[in-house]
Amino acid sequence: MDNWIKIKDAQPEDGDIVYTYFESAGVGVAIYRDLWGTAFISLGPITKKSGRNLFTNNAGSLTDVVTHWMPVQLPKPPEGGN
Repeated sequence: MDNWIKIKDAQPEDGDIVYTYFESAGVGVAIYRDLWGTAFISLGPITKKSGRNLFTNNAGSLTDVVTHWMPVQLPKPPEGGN
């Protein structure tokens, strides 16, 4: 797959390893954590589920700065034993 997906169009599944893109740092690899619906905000008489997209890697966490993502295509595991 060589097409970037806009984060506003679709999100990865929770726990997916994905390539990420954000303008200030370019391309990275991260694990996606779906935090949507984990918090509630009150808008006067209306209470709405909220949350955010969270991408984590060994450098830390990225939230709303990621604009695009694409699945990482992992190779098949090796066959056979030792």
